Amino acid sequence: MNYIIKTLMLLMVFSLWTVDSAAQKTIDINLLHGSWSFDYDTSFENMDTKSKKHVSKMKPAIKKMLEQNYRNRQLTFSKNREYLQVFSNGKERIGSWSSADTVLEIKNRKGRSKRFRLVLLSPTNLVLRPLTKGKLKAVFKNWYFIKN
Repeated sequence: MNYIIKTLMLLMVFSLWTVDSAAQKTIDINLLHGSWSFDYDTSFENMDTKSKKHVSKMKPAIKKMLEQNYRNRQLTFSKNREYLQVFSNGKERIGSWSSADTVLEIKNRKGRSKRFRLVLLSPTNLVLRPLTKGKLKAVFKNWYFIKN
């Protein structure tokens, strides 16, 4: 009986330590500074089954537009909290960015904003999850980027 109580106590302490360690995990937002390239292939490979099925049913012209909209997209985050987004067609979007905990918000000059969950931020990789409202669902569950 004494062995069972000690084992349960040890499990409780370990569980609390694990929860506390996870809660203390922070993101070094300074790693975000610099230019990032959208990794279309990895983003596509990691789509959920339902989204892949939806894309497979698209007309070829729509699929091509989807790929052109994302492939070679560049994001640059500056230390002064400005961002530059360059699309494959050369179109640029400039604005500001902010972060709170694991949420990244980018806001263009017209005041329109997009919010993302920072899933991963390392010196070489960035994974963003678009935060959508209501029934609206992003084509890519996660956006994978590689540091330039």
